[in-house]
Amino acid sequence: MEQDARMLELETRLMYQERTITELGELVAAQEGRIRRLEDALRSVASRVKDLSEDKSPLSMPHERPPHY
Repeated sequence: MEQDARMLELETRLMYQERTITELGELVAAQEGRIRRLEDALRSVASRVKDLSEDKSPLSMPHERPPHY
C-alpha cells in the first residue's frame, strides 16, 4: 500500500513539474518576442537620435543670440 501511495506522489510531482516546464517555456517564448520588439524599437530610436544629431540645418540649431547683440 505504501508503495502505491509513493508512486501516486511521484506521478503527481511529475505532472506538476511537466506543467511548470511547459508554462516556463511559453513565458520564455513570449519574453523573447517582447525583447525582439524592444530591440527593434531601440534601434529605431537610436537611428532617429543619430539622424537628428547629424542634422545641422538652420532649423535644427538652438536659438542663439545673433552676433550683433
